[in-house]
Amino acid sequence: MSDLVLSKSRMKAFIQCPEKYRLGYVLEIQPLLASSGLLEGILIHQLVELCLTKKKWNRKILETEAVDCWAGHKWHETDYESHEAMKEAMATCIDQVEAFVKDIRIRPEETEKHLLAPIVNLVTGEKLGEVVFQGFIDLVDRVDLKPRAIDIKTLTRTPDENAEKLSVVELTGYAYLLAYPHFKRDFVPVAYLNLIRTKTPKVVWQEGVRTLEDFVSFYETAKHVATCIQEGRFWLNPGVHCNWCDYLPFCVRDAKGVVETFGEEAWDLYQTSKAA
Repeated sequence: MSDLVLSKSRMKAFIQCPEKYRLGYVLEIQPLLASSGLLEGILIHQLVELCLTKKKWNRKILETEAVDCWAGHKWHETDYESHEAMKEAMATCIDQVEAFVKDIRIRPEETEKHLLAPIVNLVTGEKLGEVVFQGFIDLVDRVDLKPRAIDIKTLTRTPDENAEKLSVVELTGYAYLLAYPHFKRDFVPVAYLNLIRTKTPKVVWQEGVRTLEDFVSFYETAKHVATCIQEGRFWLNPGVHCNWCDYLPFCVRDAKGVVETFGEEAWDLYQTSKAA
């Protein structure tokens, strides 16, 4: 296999819908306007990480950091309805962060830890060609002297109780990166730090471990994804997720919807790619 860098975002996109991956990562088609939900998620991540690593912080520091975080985005380049709406959203994010950090009792050793490793089947020793997995782990702390990968998620409702157990890509991939290359036949602790953005903000932890069996499953998933990508095999995978997918207009051949969300060049590029 030729060089390919996989990440949790790329793998999740492909697993959810290969055509979504093709549109976003192969054709590099992106919406004209930045998503308010995405911007707010990034902001909350950044501010929570700051609070957990900085000994002293206050509202003014958070406000300054928030302005810097969104400095590259004007309101008319986003899906906010006005400049005031964007300012109000920023203030709400800061309010929520102040509430969240009161309930988070950890002191991480590192934030946004960047790791890169080849993908190996730990039972057979088979290496996935030149394919590598890359990750930026939100938080790393220690549980019983073992490094733990923590993934921060901003949600609007309490997550399914099995979300952590079913995380084949995010938590397993991060645990793999933390353990590589000194794997032992025990376990790597992992956790989701869920920040629930309801009227009364709350924190929900989902903790677990990853073992050799999980790492072998991760290898097989990565192998399937990488093989399909490199062979150019992409297909539609219709499901409930289509209802909130930005790329839905492409899949239903809604040219007007595509142009409104992505621009005329995106539609032309899509048409050309389908004809090739």
